[in-house]
Amino acid sequence: AMTQAGVPSASEEFTSTTFHYIENSKPHEVSALLALGREHIIPSIFRGILRNMQIGPEQAPIFHFYLNRHIHLDEDFHAPLSLKMLNAFVANDEEKEQQAIAAANHAVTARLKFWDGVLVAIQQNKARQNSQTALAE
Repeated sequence: AMTQAGVPSASEEFTSTTFHYIENSKPHEVSALLALGREHIIPSIFRGILRNMQIGPEQAPIFHFYLNRHIHLDEDFHAPLSLKMLNAFVANDEEKEQQAIAAANHAVTARLKFWDGVLVAIQQNKARQNSQTALAE
């Protein structure tokens, strides 16, 4: 369905990976995906986007608000709560802890691959715009 809808391949792959884990994993693995593969790393990712995107708040105020709000909610609320949930599911069980770490590593790798795909798409779009501008001149 995503391919037919024209969803970029990086987004499709990331979504498929996420849902595969949700559908096929144990609760402590899914909570590791959420806690360590999302809530604890997104603030750093979004700060990097804000720092490097070269689009100021005056150009995209809603986008800046969204990223800053997301950073605040994840750092102050979602990350601590998700870690409590993960700890409750792991419950000092060494095997569950190792499985949770493996799931979190997989989630972080999938997220990095997704953002690499986003960067490639942005670069391709810029190159396409530059070539169209050059042809028009």
